[in-house]
Amino acid sequence: MNESLLWATALASTSFLIDRFMTAKALDFREPVCNSIDNVFDRDFALEFLSVGARCATHLSRLAEEIVLWFE
Repeated sequence: MNESLLWATALASTSFLIDRFMTAKALDFREPVCNSIDNVFDRDFALEFLSVGARCATHLSRLAEEIVLWFE
């Protein structure tokens, strides 16, 4: 990965008027990054964790329902 992260910030991008391609070339990078948010932080793990938690809760709810119906 030889891409410049110079303009990438935690929220979106910088407010300074810079030429991303010129600064990437001046700093000996191949090119600037395409998406600053993907390159600064990653929250895919949180979505995956919540998805797995929801699936487990659904299975436990169905199991509890079956147990209640079985003991009636």
